[in-house]
Amino acid sequence: MLEMRTNINNALTTVLGNAELLTLEPGLPATVQAQADTIRNMALRLHEIFRRFASIEKELAVAARETSNRAVHAAAGKR
Repeated sequence: MLEMRTNINNALTTVLGNAELLTLEPGLPATVQAQADTIRNMALRLHEIFRRFASIEKELAVAARETSNRAVHAAAGKR
């Protein structure tokens, strides 16, 4: 999923943008307006989920680096 993140974000941005444009369209029936609002809200939720995944990925990378550094320092101290 991390490899596809850019493609998914691009598609999500397109969906979000089109939903926002629909919500600004005057004279839409209430049901269409409600559906556009739902699409927009769900796209925002997905965007937040992907933002959290990116944050977790960064945290894991930092933790892995720290663990690696500790292992190197521990090995050097044993010599």
